[in-house]
Amino acid sequence: MHRYPSSRGRAASVALALLAALFLGAAAWAFQGAKAPARAPKHTNRLSKETSPYLLQHQHNPVDWYPWGPEAFEKAKREGKPIFLSVGYSSCHWCHVMERESFEDEGIAAQLNADFVPIKVDREERPDVDEIYMAAVQLTTGRGGWPMSTFLTPEAKPFYGGTYFRRDDFAELLRKVKEAWAKPETRQQLEEGAERLAQAIGQATARAPDAGAVTPALLEPAVRSLMEQFDPKEGGFSAAPKFPPATRLSLLLAQHRKKPDPELLKAVTLTLDRMARGGLYDQVGGGFHRYSVDEKWLVPHFEKMLYDNALLATVYLEAYQTTRKPDYRRVAVETLDFVLRELRDPAPAQAGGGGFWSSLDADSDGGKGEREEGKFYVWTPEQVIAVLGKADGALFNRVYDVTPAGNFEGHSIPNRIAKPVEAWAREMKTSPEALWKRLDALRAKLRTARETRVRPPLDDKVLANWNGLTIRALALGYDVTGEARYRQAAETAAEFLLSRMRKDGKLVHSYRKGRTQPQAFLEDYSFVTVGLLELHRATGEARWLKEAEALARGMVTDFWDTKTGTFYSTPRGHETLLARPSSPDDNATPSGQSMAVLALVRLSRRTGDAGLRATAQQALDHTATSMKRFPAAMPGMLLATHTYFTPDDGDAAPGKAAGPVAAVASGPASVRVGQEFEATVRLTIQPGWHINAQKPSDPSLVPTQVEAAGGPFKVVSAAYPPAQQLKLGISPQPMAVYTGKPEIRLKLKPLPGAEKAAELRLRLRYQACDDQVCQRPVETVLTVPLKRIME
Repeated sequence: MHRYPSSRGRAASVALALLAALFLGAAAWAFQGAKAPARAPKHTNRLSKETSPYLLQHQHNPVDWYPWGPEAFEKAKREGKPIFLSVGYSSCHWCHVMERESFEDEGIAAQLNADFVPIKVDREERPDVDEIYMAAVQLTTGRGGWPMSTFLTPEAKPFYGGTYFRRDDFAELLRKVKEAWAKPETRQQLEEGAERLAQAIGQATARAPDAGAVTPALLEPAVRSLMEQFDPKEGGFSAAPKFPPATRLSLLLAQHRKKPDPELLKAVTLTLDRMARGGLYDQVGGGFHRYSVDEKWLVPHFEKMLYDNALLATVYLEAYQTTRKPDYRRVAVETLDFVLRELRDPAPAQAGGGGFWSSLDADSDGGKGEREEGKFYVWTPEQVIAVLGKADGALFNRVYDVTPAGNFEGHSIPNRIAKPVEAWAREMKTSPEALWKRLDALRAKLRTARETRVRPPLDDKVLANWNGLTIRALALGYDVTGEARYRQAAETAAEFLLSRMRKDGKLVHSYRKGRTQPQAFLEDYSFVTVGLLELHRATGEARWLKEAEALARGMVTDFWDTKTGTFYSTPRGHETLLARPSSPDDNATPSGQSMAVLALVRLSRRTGDAGLRATAQQALDHTATSMKRFPAAMPGMLLATHTYFTPDDGDAAPGKAAGPVAAVASGPASVRVGQEFEATVRLTIQPGWHINAQKPSDPSLVPTQVEAAGGPFKVVSAAYPPAQQLKLGISPQPMAVYTGKPEIRLKLKPLPGAEKAAELRLRLRYQACDDQVCQRPVETVLTVPLKRIME
């Protein structure tokens, strides 16, 4: 039920002593669940008509649930009843516990149905509702999480809230709320408290503009402040529970690329190493679980979220680009392959496939009709040996810490915390590559065997914002690895979003089985725009830039407020709620505001649109003071600030200089149809820098390549310069590279339709490095004007 805590220290002081007196003792925050009652006979309520898998999980509760909407509020006003609002999501373990203990209980259901109007909300489908009422819970309790349980007036103003309640405590709480609501004097006090709380929510979710101006000087002290929270032993930036800090790590890497700093790089690499070796990472199937309940990243909450895996794949790819550490590439590839294998709709695009589903549950069937957390992922030594045989099973159990005692409720979560594979290889007198090859084969067998178990339930709704993050990760994966499957998956998902999840030119937030929800939020527009821009950078395809620009302009029209200089979370004309949220703070994902700024900065560089950049600057100015005071809450906005002031950070427009490398293409003024002709790509590499040769020393490195970027021309042959062998600090072996001013000579052939072409387009791909650090790979399109095509 954990939510990222707010580190801003700006919870309003709300005088609700009456509530404490009324409900003291009923707010049970402990996670000890009472024994689950026997399952109640099946009922069917209004949630049966919804699309959300989470709401559909509750369609047979005896509770007379309403979805969020006017019908519920009209009933509450008509009958003078308070509202019980329950917010959760489908893969939430403690949401399932509270459902089994309370919402499937006939007695609890009778209380709720008689004395309240119960409303159930999927926080992933309605993040606006969740944000507002989570603010209420945090303001009154200092904490938050899911399931979120809040009591409202018929006017939707909250007067009391919490998260998970044990069954008996919840029954007592319902009784006390009923009694307080029934007495005129206490009801008036509740309503007055609700009014004060509603005003505090408005202040907490819609901040007044900062009086400040963004400058590059704010970045270094902000990053230093973040580093004060770094755990130098286990990595991460907090004690248990530990959440994967993907955005913070991306910020530290970006700062390190700009100004090499061993301390920043160590924070990144230690955290990435610890996460990848712990139980947070699925050592058998790839991909990351939600968070770790302990400080060593060993025992996770076992749900797997699309957004976590997209963000973490991205930061591992960025780390690989910087450090060339093979394990980071391995983790990123396995994570992306997990997403393609288990979270992608495999149906053909014309049948609505290609989008990415939201999550896998933490729980699965334990064998007695009861759901058990982590059941799908844990092993005993005997189970491993039964699949792999005695010798291979013993090896796996040793390396991955699968023991008779176990590390999780009598079973073992596979992990590599004790030793990295390189240390095992030395002990076994073999190479790391040979040991990894053997372990990979064993893991594949275990993954196949694991598929015979009862799988965790799947949340198969497609969310535009999380798909935007996934498109970005896949495009970067293609850029780094050259694996065509990542490009294909990213392009198919982009096609899906732009066709199935766009109505009348506007995005929609969610899609499931042909049905869409009409709401769209800032995160949808900003995340998808950033994803399309990464896809454009990786492929050079102009269509993605055009689509990104259209979405960005729609985002500014619907979400930007010039007067306050901020983006709101909801668009103009959206349903009226207690507040119109506008927060730059990150939670599990970067904030919609930070991604909006990032999108505008990158788009303005590629289009030359100064207006988009001016909007980005105004948004950064709006949050400059907050970034200085509360950097831990805003790594996404700090990363957007870094990008704003760092024009070489992977955003060069096609055909222009990018960082330490400049490129230009030349060719004949005229071309004759049917005859081959020559063109040349000339590179200028600054002193102290190099790019990988066309055939690098290590096949995992990004090669320098030139190819035709679409259009009616075909590369017949390409002559690359001889590689230089340099000994560099990033590798113990000499590396094949180019330095200085290398030239690549091409022979091309016009294809049918060339007579209509006005230019030749060539796609150049390379990665620039110095002796210690590598920049992100660059893929840029160079153009050669053709004055005349002769028949």
